[in-house]
Amino acid sequence: MKIAEQEAKAFAAAMSALGPFEPAPHIAVAVSGGSDSLALLVFLRDWLAPHGGRLTALSVDHGLRPEAAAECRQVGELVAALNGGGITATNGAALPAIDHHILTWQGTKPATGLMAAARQARYRLLTGWCRSHDVLHLALAHHADDQAETVLMRADHGSGAAGLAGMSALRCQEGVRLLRPLLGWRKHDLIAGLRRRGLSWIEDPSNRADRFERVRWRQQLGEQADIAPLLAEAAASGTRRDGLERLAARWLAEQGRVDPHGYVELPLPAVLDAEAELREQILRQVMEMIGVATFPPAPAGLAAIIVRLQASQSGERTLTATLGGCLLAVRRGRLSVYREADHCDGPIAVLPGQRLVWDRRFRVRVRSGPAIVADDPGSVPALPGLHVAALGKYGLRGRSLPTALKSVPQPARDALPGLWQGDRLVAVGEIEAVDRPQFSPRNGAAGTFYKLDVSFLPSRAATSCGFTVVTPTRHTM
Repeated sequence: MKIAEQEAKAFAAAMSALGPFEPAPHIAVAVSGGSDSLALLVFLRDWLAPHGGRLTALSVDHGLRPEAAAECRQVGELVAALNGGGITATNGAALPAIDHHILTWQGTKPATGLMAAARQARYRLLTGWCRSHDVLHLALAHHADDQAETVLMRADHGSGAAGLAGMSALRCQEGVRLLRPLLGWRKHDLIAGLRRRGLSWIEDPSNRADRFERVRWRQQLGEQADIAPLLAEAAASGTRRDGLERLAARWLAEQGRVDPHGYVELPLPAVLDAEAELREQILRQVMEMIGVATFPPAPAGLAAIIVRLQASQSGERTLTATLGGCLLAVRRGRLSVYREADHCDGPIAVLPGQRLVWDRRFRVRVRSGPAIVADDPGSVPALPGLHVAALGKYGLRGRSLPTALKSVPQPARDALPGLWQGDRLVAVGEIEAVDRPQFSPRNGAAGTFYKLDVSFLPSRAATSCGFTVVTPTRHTM
């Protein structure tokens, strides 16, 4: 069998493990122009040919390096060259044309935690584009070397078995399926495949900058290191994690309650009666959903919370604790997990009619219309400076509590989105609030009402179909 046919067969097997797929699937690919993402793009183009699907390459310009914009344009040139190349795949089917779009990270960049913020922005832009274009699948080019580095990093950070599973080959995030079909491939095999095709790629200098932790582990491993033991460890941990996630999903479906105001309630005795590893998984999954943190809570912090929960059951009637962007509260045998209001996203500017995702938990839409028009029936302009931010401790102070929120616990109310103009609250959830700006006496008093449509749609679900494991395989590329 020719090498190209072996490649196609191995990749088809990897994609089959991530299916099933709808007829003629539309798949987006995150493409930086590096060897990994370019190899994935080529593999997917060949795989899609007999399926009659569509392929879109997405490049993200973080604006962190002066060369970034030019590199994104260079990706467009690489895509154009692929479109102008061969017309058939390995199996003889017609190759699909590849679309290319550049997504740009706008706004001020943080002074600290820049790489984590850039990663969040990248996923937000990629998944946002997929949602707005009805694309269900987003392919990512993480490979076996990336998996080995991830396992080493998490082991060094004291991660438990869940962390040592590394990256899942299939994950759902913000309504998009994240696919990692290359987790069984070595980087040098991907490069060799590109060279056989006569393709060039972009070298990102940040991949060699040892100021980044991942790069230091990469340098320690070396390109030809035997990573099979690390991959085997990840696969074993992943199999264990898959079982735990499925058990936790069943437990939560039977015992948990997700409130549409953005918090979860659990029966504390049932939580503490669960087997220790399952108990940790239950809390971890709930806290990942409510806290929307990039990484799950640290094992040591989670263990300390469980000790306090056990003490509260035997003695304390009430308890509050914080971890991973969450506030945990126990009252009358119920454990409630809220989002910490102080950890919510900062203000996000918004215009009437605009839809946005706030704090990775709520989908928000602003509506407006004339509320009071005395002498002039003409349209009333929208007020400038509108933004969405958490209600916080003071948002509802000094005003009557909307009926729909009277039964909502205070911590949950504090972390709900509100529509603000400056430091003035204009609308809460689906409750109308009327603003009456001053007009000239000729026009009389006029105003505009604003309504905030809010849906609780967290980026991470509390339950999933488990942790998809890639078992390392040997194959020739």
